[in-house]
Amino acid sequence: MKLRQNPEEELKNWFRQLLSVPVPAPAAPLCVEKIRYWRADHPPTALPGEHIVSRHPALRDVLPEITELPVSRSKPGWGRGRQCRLPSWKGGHVLRLFSTLELDHAMNCELDPAIERIVEQPLKLRYENKRGYTPDAYVLASGRPEIREIKLEHDAAASENESRWPLIAKAFNSMGFDFRVLTQASIRSPQKFTNVKRIFAHRLTPVPCRSSRIYICEFLESSGACSFEHLKQKFPSLSFEQVLALVRHGFLSVDLTGPIDEHTSFLRGRRARDGLIREERFDGNALL
Repeated sequence: MKLRQNPEEELKNWFRQLLSVPVPAPAAPLCVEKIRYWRADHPPTALPGEHIVSRHPALRDVLPEITELPVSRSKPGWGRGRQCRLPSWKGGHVLRLFSTLELDHAMNCELDPAIERIVEQPLKLRYENKRGYTPDAYVLASGRPEIREIKLEHDAAASENESRWPLIAKAFNSMGFDFRVLTQASIRSPQKFTNVKRIFAHRLTPVPCRSSRIYICEFLESSGACSFEHLKQKFPSLSFEQVLALVRHGFLSVDLTGPIDEHTSFLRGRRARDGLIREERFDGNALL
C-alpha cells in the first residue's frame, strides 16, 4: 500500500507545479486604423470661404503672407492637457506637444527618413466661413506638404469627427496640402514603436566627433547599406549604442519595421545629406 505524503509536502508540491507554468501575457486589444487620407491635386483649386487665419513662426517660409501667431508660454492647468517637449532637428526648435500620442508621433517623424520637416500646432484654419480648426502637425513627407491630426481611434471614429474630416480635408486640399488623420494603431504599431523607444533610450549616448561623423557618412555614401558588423570592422571603437544615437540625431537611418540588431543594415541619414558641411579637414583614422 502506497503511503500518503505529508500534507505540508503535498501543498508545497502543488505550489511548485503552479509556479512552473508561465503566466500567459494579456492579449493586446485589437485596434484597426481606418485609412483617413486626402491627397491634394496640383495645382490646387482655391475655394471661397476657406482661409488660414494664422500660422506658427516656423512656417514663415511656407506661408509668408499669413499672420504669425507667437508661441505663448506654457500655462499649467487641467484644461490644457499633458504638455510634452521634444527637441527636434527636423523642426529646428523644441516641439510643444499636448498628449503622449502626439509625442510618440513626433518621435516617429524624427526617425522616419521620408519625413523632411515637422511643425507642431502649425496653423489655424477657418473653413465654411465660420468653423475653426487647429491641426496637430505639419510635415513635409517625401516632398509633399501634409497636415496631420493625431487622435485615438475611438475619438477619430466619433460621428461628429467622421463628418468633419472630409470638410477639413477639402479646405486644406484647396490650398495644396494633403490631409491625414493618424491614430495609435499606426503610431504605436508594436515592432516599429519598440524600435523607436529603443533608439530614443540612447539619445544621450555621446556620438563620435564631427569629423568622424563625416567620415562614417561618407563611407556609407560610397558603400551603401551596411550592417553594424561591417561598420565595426571599419571603425573598431564604434559601439552599437553610438550607432543608435546617430540614428536618433539623423546622421544614420534604419528600417523601423523590422528587428534592429547587429545584422541590421544602416544607411546615411537625412541630416548627413542636408546638414553636414564638408569643408572641415579630418583624419580618416579618427575612429580606428
